[in-house]
Amino acid sequence: MGTIVFYLINLLRYSKASTIYSGFLSIIIFVGVSLYFKVPIVEIIPLLFAQVVILLIGYSITSKKMMMERYLPPQLIGELYKENVSLEPGGKNQKVTILFSDIRSFTTISESMSAAETVSFLNEYLSLMTDIIFSQKGTLDKFIGDGIMTIFGAPIEGKDDSLRAVNTGILMNKALKEFNIKYQNIKQPIQIGIGIHTGNVIAGNIGSDKRLDYTIIGDNVNLSSRIEGLTRHYYCPLLISDSTYSELLEIDIEKNFICREVDNVRVKGKSSVVKIYEVMPFENSDEKRVVTEKKELFERGLKLYRKKEFTRAIFEFERLKDDKLSLLYIERCIKYLDNPEEHWDAIYTMKTK
Repeated sequence: MGTIVFYLINLLRYSKASTIYSGFLSIIIFVGVSLYFKVPIVEIIPLLFAQVVILLIGYSITSKKMMMERYLPPQLIGELYKENVSLEPGGKNQKVTILFSDIRSFTTISESMSAAETVSFLNEYLSLMTDIIFSQKGTLDKFIGDGIMTIFGAPIEGKDDSLRAVNTGILMNKALKEFNIKYQNIKQPIQIGIGIHTGNVIAGNIGSDKRLDYTIIGDNVNLSSRIEGLTRHYYCPLLISDSTYSELLEIDIEKNFICREVDNVRVKGKSSVVKIYEVMPFENSDEKRVVTEKKELFERGLKLYRKKEFTRAIFEFERLKDDKLSLLYIERCIKYLDNPEEHWDAIYTMKTK
């Protein structure tokens, strides 16, 4: 019994070598004790068989759970077992909402740290963000240096995947403020860009026969990454695509944010156009009134801009003081006034990622 307890402890610790060792040890001790007390062989064999079966079942279940807990929150693992969802090799087409986040200019920030300090800093940041992702039932796909790729809607699709993705982005930016207070000694406060997009992908365990990872692939994954990259260009910390925005409109619950239209963009490497929106959160009625006014003023200028009424558009954008997005559009309007384009479609084509 003692070795079985040891075996179960190693399962919980996810120590594969120790688990196998303690499993064999429990069998050897069981047989040794049985022979010492001269238990008849006919009684030992059924009990030994039952013990081996229990050990194999425990190892199989916990190994699978160990793999899933690398990227899934505990509550989602419970749902997987209830619904008997398979995570075996293979994939399927699935609609998901994808979140990409990235620390802006992290290379510059890390120059002021030692290697050990950089790793410690990143680990604490990634742990903080992972807790937020799991609290919103997101699936952690991978860390890409200081970047994070997260899936909402796989392996289990939900009706509120897009909303949980947006809430995750809001909570990540909120947590970042407290994180920066703790690390006031670094070169500059860190800022993150978050891009969110909804679309169909291929989801499943992908890899070699020696290593598999649950992930998603497809054009919509690349587009999500491109939208994250647009946060730098438009000075917006949280951008979403029109497909995610449409999903949000269908979720009939009160939200703690509003979205303002930003632009129609043709991202680098893509011929299709995507409409993007900025997510502007609020915590009370006063903040809601401020961001609502900001949205209305900006979108009024945006309509004039698309009608090529650049002078009137500049007037509207100038009413938004300290809004970097409006300043960007003022620069564009001045450019188009000085150099009119004959075939202008109000679609901005990005030259960089």
